[in-house]
Amino acid sequence: MKKIFAILLALSIILLVTACGSGKAGKPAAGEKELTVSIAASTKNAIDEIVKNYENENPGIKVKINSGGSGMLEQQITGGAPVDIFLSASKKNMDNLEEKGFLLEGTRQDLLKNSLVLIGSSDVKNKIKSIEDLKTKGIKTALGELNTVPAGKYAKQAFEKLGMWEKIEKEAIYQKDVTAVLTIVDSGEIETGVVYSSDALTLKNGFIIE
Repeated sequence: MKKIFAILLALSIILLVTACGSGKAGKPAAGEKELTVSIAASTKNAIDEIVKNYENENPGIKVKINSGGSGMLEQQITGGAPVDIFLSASKKNMDNLEEKGFLLEGTRQDLLKNSLVLIGSSDVKNKIKSIEDLKTKGIKTALGELNTVPAGKYAKQAFEKLGMWEKIEKEAIYQKDVTAVLTIVDSGEIETGVVYSSDALTLKNGFIIE
C-alpha cells in the first residue's frame, strides 16, 4: 500500500514564475529599487535564500516577499495588489491570471515539480504506520484549504482515488497554507497532515509516514 500511496500522491505541481503588474499587464519591473514577489508558502525557505543572494549581488534592489496559499495570492493580484513576480504552486491559478490579462506575455515559465507526502506527529510514530491507519476512527488530518491551497486540493484528489476521502473529510482540519499544516503536525497538535515532500524535509519532531 505504501508504494501505491506514493504513486497516487506524486501529483506533480508546476511552479510558475511571471511578471505581474498591479492591474493589467504593463511594463516589466526590471530596474526598480523594490521588487514585490508573491510566492506559494511551500517555496519560502528556498526563495528566502535566493533573495538573500540576489540582494547581495544587486545592492540597489530590495525584494519584498509575500507568501501564502496560491489561491489567496491570485485573489490579491486580481484585487489590485502590486506584484512583480508570482510563484504559484498551481497551474490553475496561473491560468486564471493569464486568461484575465495579468501576465506579461512571454514571461511565464515552468520551473519545478514536487510531490505530496503524509506526515505524522512524534506522538503517533508507533500508532500510524501507513495511510491505511487513517481509516481508524478519530485520527485527525491537517490539510490546506481546498479552495485556496493547491496542496489541499491535490490531497483531496489523491484520497478520492484511494477511496478514502469520505473518511478523511470527516476528520480533516483545514489550514491557510502548507507551512501551517506542517507546523500544526510537527508541534503535535494534530496527528497527521499532507504536505509537499520538500516541506517534510524541515520536520523537527514529526516524521514522514509515506
